[in-house]
Amino acid sequence: LLRPRRIRYSTLQLGPKSFLVDNKKFQRKDLHIRNTRGLKLKCSYFKAPNSKGCVVYCHGNSGNRLEALSILAVALKSSLNVFCFDFSGAGLSEGEKVSLGYFEQEDVKCVVAYLRWSGERRLGLWGRSMGAVAALLYASSDESVSFVVADSPFASLELLCSDVMHKHIRLPSLLVRFFVGRFRKKVMQLGDFDLREVNVENKVAALKMPVMLLHSAQDELISFKHATCIKTAGGSNLVFYEITGSHNQVRDSQTLQTVVAFVLDSIEETPMQENNIRSIHQIQTKVDVFSERNLHTRNATQVSYNVPYETFQQALEELSMNL
Repeated sequence: LLRPRRIRYSTLQLGPKSFLVDNKKFQRKDLHIRNTRGLKLKCSYFKAPNSKGCVVYCHGNSGNRLEALSILAVALKSSLNVFCFDFSGAGLSEGEKVSLGYFEQEDVKCVVAYLRWSGERRLGLWGRSMGAVAALLYASSDESVSFVVADSPFASLELLCSDVMHKHIRLPSLLVRFFVGRFRKKVMQLGDFDLREVNVENKVAALKMPVMLLHSAQDELISFKHATCIKTAGGSNLVFYEITGSHNQVRDSQTLQTVVAFVLDSIEETPMQENNIRSIHQIQTKVDVFSERNLHTRNATQVSYNVPYETFQQALEELSMNL
């Protein structure tokens, strides 16, 4: 979990540093900054002429800044700068471990500080999976962030670990809590953080800026109930947009256009009305139709009680390869 598969790449995959989109010229600047732990973060800064604001893209676990290429065209066409980076322990950045949001929120803090220093006054966060968790955790302490787009975050790391136990091993709740407790102690020893502190559900109510939450009922890694928990805990500034497809699937054009409309609305500081967003792309908020049976289907399952702790660790490692 702390040392998932690391995907290295060439900066050539980011494309040319000067390029055209719709006959408009754009520039990319590659740079590095250091986080609070002294680790070098590799970054890319795509700048649009007459920019309206900046999107900071936060990638998922086992990912890197190449993920931002999926939103690049639609963002630049809308006169939005895009800043993407490799979290510490990922891609080409320094570091050997990840924390699924705990230390990553500090990376986001350093990126935002750099962008403020560079002159960006209107910026927000767009994160996926682990990156969405880091974005939400950081935004809870910085009201100056203009918006947060959270694509498929988990509600809490503790709940995610419990899900892994239920899905892969099918233990009763009492034993699940026991094994998660043991895993928590191991994370504190090896990772130097408490997994209970990676909890978006407890933080989302404190967010003051507009928040867009995206999740798919077909997500095979982070179940839809995580979106339900976050939506329930959030305030009136949170809108939910149900997407389709698997956890790591590239989002379709309509979804990207919907998100960019939300971003522009937030940056321009117009009143954030869910009805305004709905009228543009007919956002369907289907959280309320989430079935209680999805929360309780495992209760009648016959299970074995002698599953070793190592099996739980292996299941978590398999999950961490894809978050």
